[in-house]
Amino acid sequence: MKKVRGGGRPGRQADPSALRVTHCPVNIAGVPWANVQALRRKGVDARLVVFERGRLHPDADWSLDRSGGLARRQLTQWRAFARLLPRTDVFHFYFGLTLVPKSLQFPLLRLTGRRSVFHFLGSDIRGKSPQELGYGRRAGAQIVGSYDAIRWVPDAEVVPPGLDLTAYRPTARARSSSTPPPAARARGRSTSSRLAATSPSTWTSSRACPTRRPAAVTNARTSSSTS
Repeated sequence: MKKVRGGGRPGRQADPSALRVTHCPVNIAGVPWANVQALRRKGVDARLVVFERGRLHPDADWSLDRSGGLARRQLTQWRAFARLLPRTDVFHFYFGLTLVPKSLQFPLLRLTGRRSVFHFLGSDIRGKSPQELGYGRRAGAQIVGSYDAIRWVPDAEVVPPGLDLTAYRPTARARSSSTPPPAARARGRSTSSRLAATSPSTWTSSRACPTRRPAAVTNARTSSSTS
């Protein structure tokens, strides 16, 4: 496990399962939720907290369900941050978003010895300048999902999206219609063996004579054309 900059508790470094990780504050494309589930299978205390549940991917452990104007939404977010801070060792942020304004989020995390990660998903960085993405360096580490995306965040670590194969079951491979049955394959091997035993002088190369026809057919066509 790569060491994440930005403070932390050395005692928890040796055993990743002892970490308490909060993923937030959105569930874009279901990636955050899938990551949380994978961490839980590894024994990590992980949770996903979102501003609001999305229509396509509503999964989350806690939705803040913000409402009202900017001041009211900020109050909801600050209350959530105060509640999560004592229960979290690593804050895993997605899509360039944080629970509270970035200018205050990262100083508070450093002050309290918490670590942080920015996880970019594609459209949040694509086509943006290094200056526009400079805020990512405030976190202890940056993650992108492909080597193509590294062009916009050169300092990031590439972590390809994981595949959850638990919904799939292996089955026997079905034989396609173009695959001959075992009996036909056996006959083919037998024919090949007999051909290999014949004299090379009797072989006809299909590559050298791709349109060669039997002599009887050729002679018959020649006779009909001259008559």
